[in-house]
Amino acid sequence: NVVSQLHIHHVVRFKVDIAWPAPIWGKFPANPLADKEIMEQKAKLVSVIERDWWVLNHATKTIKKYLSTYAEPEIQNLSLSTTPDIDAILVIPVFDEVKENLSHFLELNSPQSIAIVWVFNCPDNAKSDEQKRTQLVMEYYLQSLNMQPVNQNEAIYYASLNSKLSIYIVDRCSKGRNIPAKQGVGLARKIGLDLGLSLIDHQLHQ
Repeated sequence: NVVSQLHIHHVVRFKVDIAWPAPIWGKFPANPLADKEIMEQKAKLVSVIERDWWVLNHATKTIKKYLSTYAEPEIQNLSLSTTPDIDAILVIPVFDEVKENLSHFLELNSPQSIAIVWVFNCPDNAKSDEQKRTQLVMEYYLQSLNMQPVNQNEAIYYASLNSKLSIYIVDRCSKGRNIPAKQGVGLARKIGLDLGLSLIDHQLHQ
């Protein structure tokens, strides 16, 4: 344990190990492994590392292929410079909701890092008052949360609320950005999920 350089110990502990709760150092005599045992343990570790690397590498290729082929145009054209750490993504299509209904999501208290994606959407056959209410609620949150465009993209905005909670707003309710009525909320969900997948892909490569 005494070496004149920076080094790291990765020690897995259990409450049933023989040294618990004391430190492991010097508690019991060292029990060297035979060469055969060392080779067996090494083979197991290499197998796990190779398997996990293959899964991750395969998954990232699949995600990139999907995003470049099937993601909606505003997501394909999105350029992310940085993304928060994300453990979970919550996608919510928003149409003609009162702002109080959405405020509860901003009070989430989780040990995991969560990204909320609100897709404010209006079908192209929406009534004028429905579209106006949807836009007003979106504009309220854009201002009150001091949200900023993602890389000058005027349809996607971002804000970090705290170390565990971030929020993205997608504008598909303003004039010229309405959703075709035949695609409706299904398209709004897909846009939100495409954005979530893009965030995950960017996080994997940061």
